[in-house]
Amino acid sequence: MLEAADFGLAYARGEVPADRAPVRLHVMGEDIWRDFDSWPPPGYVPRKFHLQADGGVVR
Repeated sequence: MLEAADFGLAYARGEVPADRAPVRLHVMGEDIWRDFDSWPPPGYVPRKFHLQADGGVVR
């Protein structure tokens, strides 16, 4: 969360945020950030998921 807050606060203060990758995501189980040049990352096949009325997700 701190990563997103720092990025947003820089804009709110009229500052330029730190330079970073165009796509950045947090891996919760490892508590690390991973940077990517695009989404989806190379090697991953895009998949469509559909939300259901009961909150479930199906492919």
